[in-house]
Amino acid sequence: FPGHQVLKAVGQATGYCGWAIEIGEPQSHGNFEKFQNDVLSAEVDTSQLSEGIARYKSTDEKWLGFHWNDNPNDLGVWRNGERHNWSQHSQYLYVNQATADQPAAPIWSRWGKGTLYVEAGSEAFRSTVTAAGKVVFLNGKVRAMVTSE
Repeated sequence: FPGHQVLKAVGQATGYCGWAIEIGEPQSHGNFEKFQNDVLSAEVDTSQLSEGIARYKSTDEKWLGFHWNDNPNDLGVWRNGERHNWSQHSQYLYVNQATADQPAAPIWSRWGKGTLYVEAGSEAFRSTVTAAGKVVFLNGKVRAMVTSE
């Protein structure tokens, strides 16, 4: 795509790290110039990041909070200060993560292992983050990219 940019964030391997992004549409901001001005009011609160907690206040002043947990069923997700019942989603997202060593289409990821595998038709995508923070992307035919972790 002509003129596109790829941004990346690199952690320091000393704890938690991440990024926040807000996407605006004409329905929410009217036009791009208004979005550019509005997004300056967004906030990221990392005052408890050492405990795995981060919060984001969007341009419409709604808060989203996240509290990391090694168990995917115990992730903390808050919307405007109210804890969201994540278990209603995690039962579907991680249904095969505990026992499957091979992908179960269309999306597969073993919790905390650093690999995401996605199938779409006869094509597949795999992204792996190593312990050193290096990211490896692979695209190809379904199941051709499957290797042990």
